[in-house]
Amino acid sequence: MTNSYDEATLDLLRLTIPTYGILVPVIYRSGTNEIIDGRHRLKVREELEAEGLSITLPVHHVNTNNPGEIDQIVNSVRRPWQDTEQRRKLVAQLREKGHSFRRIAGAVGADHKTVRNDLRADAAGGENSPPAD
Repeated sequence: MTNSYDEATLDLLRLTIPTYGILVPVIYRSGTNEIIDGRHRLKVREELEAEGLSITLPVHHVNTNNPGEIDQIVNSVRRPWQDTEQRRKLVAQLREKGHSFRRIAGAVGADHKTVRNDLRADAAGGENSPPAD
């Protein structure tokens, strides 16, 4: 497993965890300290707790000899934001932080064209703007 962090994903978590908490558990391999899924959530939780916030951390332990398979399963069932207005707000906030369309798309689970359209709609006052030719 990699220890690199995607800043757009970290910023998305920094924006949402104070409001909603950590909704998806951090997954550990049973009997070890090996994190299968949740490095970004752990990092942001540590940052927020250093600022004085108390964040409940849901944890799940999985008995497996193939942690990569569990990681793939977890990532395959994640869904993009269902609430369009909420996604647009988060997309705009991430763009203000300087993230590229592709990085934002990866963080919110949408296509980069959707991100571009969300930003256009936000600039137009929330109207659904078609992509420019």
